[in-house]
This record gives sequence, structure tokens and C-alpha cells, in this order.
Amino acid sequence: MHWIDYLIVGLVLIGLVFVGIGLSRKSSSDTSEYLVAGRKMPWWLVGVSDVAVGLNTSSMLQDSRKVRQDGVMGLMQMWGFAMKACIQGVFFERLWRRARFKTQMEFYEARYTGWKANFARVFDTVVFGGFVTSIWAAIGLVGIKKVVTVILGLPTYVEVAGLNVSTETIAVIGVVAIALVYSAAAGARGIFWTDLIEFIIAIVPLYVLLILVYSKIGGSVGLHENIDALSGDNSKYLQFLQPFSIIIVYMFFINPLLDHGGFNPGMQRTLSLKDEREVIYSLIFKSVVGFLLRGFPFIAIGLIGMFLVSDAYLLDNFDPLMTPEGGEIPDWERVFPTLASQYLPVGLMGLMVAGFLCAFMSSFDSNIHLTGSVFVNDLYRPFIAKGKSEKHYVRATQVVMTLAALNTILIGIFVDDILYLGYFALTITLGGGWFKLLRLVWWRVNGNAEVASQLFSLVVFAFILSPFGKPFVVGLVQFMGLEGNDAFYVTRNTVAGLACTTFAFVVMLMSKPEPMDKLTEFYRRMRPFGFWGPVRSTLGGKVAAPDPISIQIALTASILAIVWGGWFAAMCFLLTYWLGGLLACCFIGLGIFGTRFFLLKLYPEGEEIMEYQELETKR
Repeated sequence: MHWIDYLIVGLVLIGLVFVGIGLSRKSSSDTSEYLVAGRKMPWWLVGVSDVAVGLNTSSMLQDSRKVRQDGVMGLMQMWGFAMKACIQGVFFERLWRRARFKTQMEFYEARYTGWKANFARVFDTVVFGGFVTSIWAAIGLVGIKKVVTVILGLPTYVEVAGLNVSTETIAVIGVVAIALVYSAAAGARGIFWTDLIEFIIAIVPLYVLLILVYSKIGGSVGLHENIDALSGDNSKYLQFLQPFSIIIVYMFFINPLLDHGGFNPGMQRTLSLKDEREVIYSLIFKSVVGFLLRGFPFIAIGLIGMFLVSDAYLLDNFDPLMTPEGGEIPDWERVFPTLASQYLPVGLMGLMVAGFLCAFMSSFDSNIHLTGSVFVNDLYRPFIAKGKSEKHYVRATQVVMTLAALNTILIGIFVDDILYLGYFALTITLGGGWFKLLRLVWWRVNGNAEVASQLFSLVVFAFILSPFGKPFVVGLVQFMGLEGNDAFYVTRNTVAGLACTTFAFVVMLMSKPEPMDKLTEFYRRMRPFGFWGPVRSTLGGKVAAPDPISIQIALTASILAIVWGGWFAAMCFLLTYWLGGLLACCFIGLGIFGTRFFLLKLYPEGEEIMEYQELETKR
């Protein structure tokens, strides 16, 4: 790091603080402005913010590790996430925006009655809004630690007030403090605009580094030749599809349908959009930019890094990581910052470090803002301090954000494995199984079953973390003959999801449904698709019909054709599969045509979108 690099980093950080403070006056006027930016955010800005959150420092490190450890075909999890994001946006996020919730947890008051609604709302606020969001924020901190030790070349410990303090700890506390200042001051509006700045700063040096290492390896032809020269089985680096197994079933049939209608950090940003049509616009934008523009450099640099940074170098310079089975592997998450330190010139090195910090802060600010939002809106305001002023609740949100930041620091300091921490968070999130999907598409689901699902998920999760749980999952993996990171993760989540769903389903059948007046009120507010026959019969013709399932499926498939086609095209051209790349481009064209056609079917041009309150007034 040259002094010019340090100057660039300092200017970027100072600029972000000034932007946040500049937007603080308008954002702190009331909770609607502070939590959902007055519902006036443009779709492209919300899309950029969503992508910026995914552009965490951890993403750069863990994705390049994953492609090195499991090969290109190990990236099928990314395909599954793309499918899940498209299904979530088309089928579910629109309904949340249609209902005009301020946070996701308000769903429980709309769906259930009495103590069950209150319990479910508080439970998800604490477990998901507090604990899980802290983990996602802490994942970026782990990435920052690894960047500091590799790129900055600072000593492991420095003396502070006579004590030897870890350099990583100082770095963690410093970046958290900066991100907390501007995010707590500016609220949702400030987070959206700073995310845009952070995304631009983070993405530019990524592509510069890709060009430099791509040239070093000899381009696509050189990369393919190096892969061909590998000893042993190199097929996983050239094949896009894994052999058919439970992993394939999970990624493409189970995971895309898990937990929809449940906790989703990205959904909070969706609530800031002008209307539900813009949810689709934002989805298309963030899918293309997030899964293609953002993700491609991580994959390509991960492949190229195999031939520029050896395992021996990593073992000599960094502590190894532990596998789920208890073995040791090189810390492949250090490859990305190592390449940056070796190949980026003065100036660009500073921009890359600023990009790493921005990538972390764009994820951190959104997660702690979500924590503050749900704790105040769904716990403090309705149950602890009713009837206070709007400014009081804004201040309370800022206090909770500060506490969440401290919790994040503790997790980030004591954990070193990014990929494991990410899998850990996903297991908690998906622990409820399919029940959170059922409650939105089936009228028969009741509050008793919701509470049972939540409580039993804690039992299942405790078992997974116990001395008996891990050997049990490892034994299942070995019994089925599966290998790789995905095998352990998929098996664990499948067991947890099946157990929680089965238990909740039995409780639901043994108890009465929610009162019909509650169900009709909920249906008028969200107009969900699925099995709502008795409720629709009660309402008669007093409410509009739900959106056609066939149109929603076709629109989802069209958006996926653009995303998957783009991913295939990029990878085919990287690995010199020219014909495959051209065919993938044809799929992109079909996807663009289908997306426009079916979007107009769902929302005819010029047609006004009337929200719940307007429809009720008209009725």
C-alpha cells in the first residue's frame, strides 16, 4: 500500500459519512421515512442496493474458494439461488409490497389472531431480525480481517495502552464504527444511496484485477490449457453440471421453494418501492446485475487463482481451515486478496481496498438497519413503549442498530471460516421448512402450527449443534456417497426442513383454522394465490381475483432464461466453449422477449395499480 492508496481509502470513507449525514434530516422525520424511505425509491436504486448487499467482502472470498474446492459444477448453488430469487420476487415480494407492510414481521398480525400472532411476530423478530442478521453482517467482518492481514501487510498485533491488541480486531471495530455512523444517521434512504456509491467503487477494481490475472494466465485458451494439464481428475473445473444426486434435487426442487413468505433480508428493501409493478423491475435488474455482473469476477478469478497462488503458499503463510469432517484444508479464501496484493498497481490497490471496505459496509448497513427496524417496529413499539412520538421510535431504532453492531463485532472477531458461517445462517433461516410457504398459499394453516414450527426449529437446531448432530449428518452424507461442501449443507437442511414441516403439519391438523373474518381480511389485503377456495367463496365478488399462476410461472421462467443464459454464455466464453456460448445468447434473447410479453400480461401498459386501502375505499 502506497500513501496514494491510503489517501484514496480515506477519501472514500469520509465521503460516505458525509453523504449519510447529509441525508439524515429528511430520513429521521418519521418511521415511515426512516424504515422504508417513504415508499418512493426508484426500482433501479433498490436493485443496486440489493446487489450491493450481496457484494459483500465475504462473497469475493468464499466464491473464489468454492470454485477452487468444488469446481465450476460446485456453483450449482448459485443457480439455485437465482431460481429462488426469481420465485421470491414474482410470487411473494409483490404481495408484501401490495399489503404495505413496514417490516416483514407485520405479516403475523395480518395472518393470525391473539397471542399466536404476537408470539410468532416476536419470535421471528428476535431469532431472524436479531441473530441471523448479525451473522450475515459478521460474515463481511471475517472477510475484512482476511483482507487486512493479506493486503495491508500490517503486524498481527499492535500495542495499545500497553496491551497487545489484534490488528484484525482494530480493523473490525474501525469499519463498523464508520458504517454505523452513516447508516444510523440516514436510515433507509441514506443506505440506498451509499450502497450505489459503494457498489460502483467495489465493482471497478474487481474487473481491473480480472483483466490483469486473465492476461497473466494467457486468456481463455491459456486457462483451458492449464486446467487440462492438471494431474488427476480435472472434470469438475470444466463441467457445469454435477452428476444427479440429492444435491441436484435440493438445489433445483427443494431450496427454491423453501421458506418463501418467510424471513428474507432483501424483502425489506422491496417495501420501499413505489408499487408492486416496480418489484418486478427491481427483480430483473438485480438478477442480471447480481448474478452476472457481480458474480462472474469471483468465479473467473477463483479458477485463474489455482495457477497463480499455490496450496503450498497458503499453508506456509496462513492458518488452515477445518472441514465438517474435522480435516484441514488450505485457506483458499485468502487467494483473492493475495492476487490483489500481487497484481494491482498503486492507486488501483487503494481502490480495491476501498472496494473491499465498501462491499462490507453495503452489507453491514442493510443488516443492522433491518435489525433496528424489526426490533422497534415489531417488538418495542407494539409491546413495550406504545404511543410515543415518531422521533422517539427513530431514536430507538438507532440505539438498537448500535447494539446490533456490537454483537456483530463479537461474532466477526471470533469466527474465521466465511463459508461455514454462511451455511450456518442459512440453516437457521431455512429451519422452518416449507411451512412458511404453506401459510401464504393455503387458508387452513393456523397460528398454532406457526408457533409449533418456530419452537420445534429450535429443538432441531440444538440437535444439529450438539455432539450428536454433526456426526449424524456426516454419517448420512457418507451413507449416500456424497462429497463436497454442498453435501453436508444440503443434507443438514433437508433433515431440519422435513422434521419442522412434519411436526407443524400435525399440529395444524389437530387444531382449528383461523376465524373466517380474519382470513377474509387477510385475503383482501394480499390477494394471495393458491388454495383459498372457502375464503373466496365467503367474499363472493367483493375482491379482485389473484394473479394467474400460469402468467407468474411464465414470467419467472423468462427472467431465469436471461440470468442462466447469461451465466452459461460467460462461462462458455471463459472456457473456450464457443458454440455453447452462442446458444446461451439465444436463450438470453428468448428470455428478454418472454419477460416483456408476460410482464405486460400481468400489468397492462397504462393500467393504474390500486393498493389495498384504495381498493377498500372503492369497494
